[in-house]
Amino acid sequence: MKSFVLFALFALLVSAASFSQPAAPLQIQVGKSPTFAYGYYDFVSHDFRLEFFTIGYDANFDKKEDPDDEKPAWYRLTYSKIITGNTTPEKVRDFPFASLNFPTRIAIDESSGLVFVPNKSPKIAQYNLADGALTDELFAADSNDIGFTITAIHKYDKFLFVSIRYTGILDTVLRNFVNVIDLQTKKIILTIEAPQMVQQTIVANNKLFILGEGNFGEESSQITVYDISDLQNSNVSFINSINVGNTGNHLSIYPPNKLVVTVNGSHTIHIVNTENLQIEKTIQLPTSGYNGPRESQPYGDNTIITTAYDGKLYLHSVDGLLLSTINLENKLEGIFTYVSPNPNIKFDIVVVTSPFKEDYSPNNITYIMVNFTSVDEKNPPSVYLYPTPATSFIKLNIQTPINNLSKFEIIDNVGNIIRTYSFDVLGSEILLPIDGISPGTYFARITSDEKILIIPFSIIR
Repeated sequence: MKSFVLFALFALLVSAASFSQPAAPLQIQVGKSPTFAYGYYDFVSHDFRLEFFTIGYDANFDKKEDPDDEKPAWYRLTYSKIITGNTTPEKVRDFPFASLNFPTRIAIDESSGLVFVPNKSPKIAQYNLADGALTDELFAADSNDIGFTITAIHKYDKFLFVSIRYTGILDTVLRNFVNVIDLQTKKIILTIEAPQMVQQTIVANNKLFILGEGNFGEESSQITVYDISDLQNSNVSFINSINVGNTGNHLSIYPPNKLVVTVNGSHTIHIVNTENLQIEKTIQLPTSGYNGPRESQPYGDNTIITTAYDGKLYLHSVDGLLLSTINLENKLEGIFTYVSPNPNIKFDIVVVTSPFKEDYSPNNITYIMVNFTSVDEKNPPSVYLYPTPATSFIKLNIQTPINNLSKFEIIDNVGNIIRTYSFDVLGSEILLPIDGISPGTYFARITSDEKILIIPFSIIR
């Protein structure tokens, strides 16, 4: 088993009942300044896809493309490639030069297969998730004025919530608002006032939460909350404002009713109850100065992972207990987490972007960490599954005998049992046909009286 784990590049053997933290990180290289990552299980290819978005590089900050500059771009890496040792992502497409702002908060909708990305102001580009093809353009504002800066896009139901900072030619004060676009009519149906230096929006429990950074260095960051239960009729109503401290940076949802607020300048994480709008817990991070926390995401039943500009990942319980710290490198920004909800298999992914090096020059590194539960024992037997990728059969080589081996199952990424083989064997090599199974990534689950082994592999045709 140890040799296979090395071949697969990374894995973590854990007890299903114990605390699990991300496995050893794998570095992959993408374009300059990656800031956004997302992952999902693609049921067509039977594979887990990871999507990465970079803001590119404007060497002289003039928003004009020069030979030393780099366009924003979209990259992809699949789990089937990772487990075969291929960690080079493919470029899906380039975006118009200087069209993405920092940080990048885009909207990906798996159900419709669409991606919504800021385009040249004031437009939003709509892309096909499968192949990256441009399918439409939407106006995020009612003017062709270039003074619009789109800071985030959030999709909820049939609506896009677009966070906008605007300084027009005749304006002397920065205005902040959220425009709501109906994706059926492709029209702006509502403009909602936003707090100062609007950063991001998110929807939970029929409420819209809008985060504003406030004035840099001041305790003026706010979240404004609106009731959107009648949004279908273009009606929203203001509920309350929540003061969160100095420079709020990121919002995420911890199901079923928690809002996680990452506050960069105050070096804190707030846990807000989305029903009564009270801050239930404030976690103080050990970061300082300009190396504060950037983004947070839930990880499993009781854990929150936070990126920080000090190059570390901080793992806290929802109750605020520091569980673990993972040292990476450079400045850390965007984070994506996935924990399989299916009890048949434990499959976790954490992706972290690093847009800048220590001196704030552009970086091109993204970290990937994958866990899968293999066996709950100190001395797992030596079991090898090959070839991977496989085409018509797989071989199971058991170097250390497994007593009373009773079942061999092939399971997909979301825990569905695809095929079951039953037998009783002591050691040796077993040849198993895989005809009729679609190409993709799978897990082999080997069950005996005393243990369960999980081994990832892929099938190609």
